[in-house]
Amino acid sequence: MQRHGNKLLYAPSDLGNFIACEHLTQLELAAVLGESERPSLSNAFVDLIKRKGEEHERNFLEALRAEGHALDEVGLGGDRDFALGAAATAAAMRAGAKYIYQAVFLIDGWHGIADFLERIDWPSSLGNWSYQVLDTKLARHPRPEHALQLCFYSHALEQIQKVAPEVAYVVLGTRERFPIRIANVSAYFRRLQERFHDAITARSPTTPYRCDHCLMCGYQSICEERWEREDHLVRVAGIRRDQVNRLATADIRTLTALAKARADTRVPKIPA
Repeated sequence: MQRHGNKLLYAPSDLGNFIACEHLTQLELAAVLGESERPSLSNAFVDLIKRKGEEHERNFLEALRAEGHALDEVGLGGDRDFALGAAATAAAMRAGAKYIYQAVFLIDGWHGIADFLERIDWPSSLGNWSYQVLDTKLARHPRPEHALQLCFYSHALEQIQKVAPEVAYVVLGTRERFPIRIANVSAYFRRLQERFHDAITARSPTTPYRCDHCLMCGYQSICEERWEREDHLVRVAGIRRDQVNRLATADIRTLTALAKARADTRVPKIPA
């Protein structure tokens, strides 16, 4: 999420964050609007994943070159101008490049960079060819956020070549190409975009809960400080969000209240 003048610019990764934790979306929005600051803490786990992911991408790039394929590289450059990069991507597509590396897209307030575009023999407004997306991911299995990224890139391709790609591929850490049929995820992608925009507009108060994304989140320490300050029930080992909500119906809203609860306290759908 970025701010350009009075406008906000979003990326597919913002949708992935929204799925993982809606509170994270609100924290990011507050930081982008200047209401708070992003934490500057380093995360060794995230740094390792990033380095390994970049290595996987470079290995795939070198494999294409070793096979004798010519690649047009776009990217953002030092000025990180998405509009300029998007124009260069469209120009490379019209020129019929076999592979386009670091393809830049900017459409309707959303931006992103696809690892690779691959030319296929399928007619479009470009000529007797069109493009599909290849995105390298270190994971051994595709995840929902991968499908969201591929859906955005494919919709962006459709705007340029006037033909919707049927398939996009995740190039997994195993070098396997995993196909994702865009028609199978497009409706979900659009609905998620709507929910995301609604959340950004409404800015309804949210509460942080532990999730799988916490290990990779730069705001983790901020959430932990809030849990400590509020004596939040999330500090109970292994507790689930639905259990927190059920305890709240019995007016048990803090760790202290739970510790002091009478032995005969009964909460619906929670064993004694």
